[in-house]
Amino acid sequence: MHKESNVPADKISVAPKIRVGTDEFYDLLVNSDVFVDKSLLIKEVLEDSGKIILITRPRRWGKTINMDMVRRFLEIETDAGGNPLPVADIKLFTGGEIDLKLATGRKKLLKKLKIADYTTIMAEYQLH
Repeated sequence: MHKESNVPADKISVAPKIRVGTDEFYDLLVNSDVFVDKSLLIKEVLEDSGKIILITRPRRWGKTINMDMVRRFLEIETDAGGNPLPVADIKLFTGGEIDLKLATGRKKLLKKLKIADYTTIMAEYQLH
């Protein structure tokens, strides 16, 4: 039992960890318990035939973080010599266990994002 109430200790809810003030997709996905999947924006961007895509929204609506998500999806990471690194970010989109690189060795299980259901897009842009 919890000392200050008659609620059993295993029934006490813990507030979800919500990351605020970040503009990095990876940081939000890995370090927050709350995430709204807007990954289908990637599909919309890739299928848009316009030369320019203008995204206008009020302040604090996620424009920067969504563009960082698109960047992470399309980017091929390289080492200092320009050699492609192994595909590490794919789990951000397909889900799976990732190492948080903490001294404790703790890992986090990520859920599959909606864009991962589009196998053609995943094969063309993620499996390089």
